[in-house]
Amino acid sequence: MAPGTPETLQQKNRHNPITLDGPFGILEGATDRDALGAELSKRSEMDAAEIDGGALAIDDRRTRDPADVLEDGFEFETLISDTSASLLSSPLDQLEVAIERALEAVRSFFRADRCALLSASADRQAVHVRMETCGDGVEYVSPDTNLAQLFTWSRHTLLVERAPVRVARLEDLPPEAIAEREAWEQMPIRSALTIPIETGGTVGHIIVLNMVRREREWPETFVGRLRLLGEIFVGALERKEMIVGLRETDARMHLAVDSAKAGLWTLDYKTGLIWATERVRSIFGFEPEEVVTAERLEASIHPEDWRRVRDVIERPTSVGEFIDEDLRILPGDGTERWIASSGRLHFTSDGAPDRLTGICIDVTDRKRAQQALARSEARLASGADLAGLAFYEVDLGEGGGYQVDDQFARLCGIPSDERQGRKPLDFWTEHLHPDDRQLVLDQREQLHDGRLEQASMEYRYLHPADGEKWIAHLGRVSRRDADGHAVTTFGVLREITARKRF
Repeated sequence: MAPGTPETLQQKNRHNPITLDGPFGILEGATDRDALGAELSKRSEMDAAEIDGGALAIDDRRTRDPADVLEDGFEFETLISDTSASLLSSPLDQLEVAIERALEAVRSFFRADRCALLSASADRQAVHVRMETCGDGVEYVSPDTNLAQLFTWSRHTLLVERAPVRVARLEDLPPEAIAEREAWEQMPIRSALTIPIETGGTVGHIIVLNMVRREREWPETFVGRLRLLGEIFVGALERKEMIVGLRETDARMHLAVDSAKAGLWTLDYKTGLIWATERVRSIFGFEPEEVVTAERLEASIHPEDWRRVRDVIERPTSVGEFIDEDLRILPGDGTERWIASSGRLHFTSDGAPDRLTGICIDVTDRKRAQQALARSEARLASGADLAGLAFYEVDLGEGGGYQVDDQFARLCGIPSDERQGRKPLDFWTEHLHPDDRQLVLDQREQLHDGRLEQASMEYRYLHPADGEKWIAHLGRVSRRDADGHAVTTFGVLREITARKRF
């Protein structure tokens, strides 16, 4: 969707570029994990090849068409790597800034005049700029502008048909787009590639590349790759929304308990009847005057969860035992909801079960948010897997260990029986190239004793099966003791053999 009209455009201040300082590129004004992703991005843009004793600087983004770059894939995989690492490591309160920087990298990569992430309303009637980056002299679009009203054909194509809009020149607009051609001309937009991003079966976001000064072709290769970038951005935003939502839901739940808004219930073992407050009746769909029996309770609980409830009721064990369960219920309106129910068993003086009392709270929103968060994190993890990023964390405290993910184990060839305690560290150290080992270990020591806050290295590694590899390695300290010695460190590894042998 081509954003805006001249009357609603407003110039925004550009973010200051990231600056690096120090022998290992210590990132100023950023958090630990920000620095890892940003520095990896910085280094990937400084690739060079040594030829006949001279340095040949490689800058494909300036000298090669992005279509050619996408054909060989290496530069684009580097862009994916940088983007995934940056967004995965970004703190929640800095995520929007990280995405805007990533959008600028995407705009520069594709050599476009504008790159924007748009948000679409659930009813498909409103589309607004959520984040945007522009080249020099190109005006920004007001987030108040409803682009769906200006670009009706594009809106239908993107949101209803869920198809990309790929326009190399205005003459390519179909007859049914004649009503929005004037908006294209007034912007002006000479070429555009616009991709819908689906989540949960609907298009909630759109990623846009605009050309303002010249026309250009948009090869089919661009569509899938730009969609992947858009999905990474949207996945990061959804992850933040889910985490924030979970925190808010938990806060609301605690407030409800503190304010006695949780539903109270009691099961009487003598009569087999359940007493319940109005809130419990509302949650379960019981009528206000209904007599709630064990049979009625069973009918309102999901069959797969009822077995656990039945076991608690039929086989009480000890006085004062506390029971805490998350259950699915069927309130009778065709929906399925989740409740968190906690209770305590009480017995008579002769040891017979007397009653089971407790509270319950509707936690459907929290459960759905957890499920959505899991899907979002899976999408982000897929981006990291595609880029080949390997992560580790080291606990140097007493009883600590060296935790590595599966990608790290594959990259370094660590067997499954060598992944406990200090074994991964020892294995990695033993397989460092002899000519590089001392340099790597010296930087590691400087990082641990406080002389460095970040270690940035490129070294050779002798994989037990694949032979010699080149690895880019970034490490940081996340916690130090009172004497300044490292307690916890973490880092990212990526294979760069292809670049080194170019």
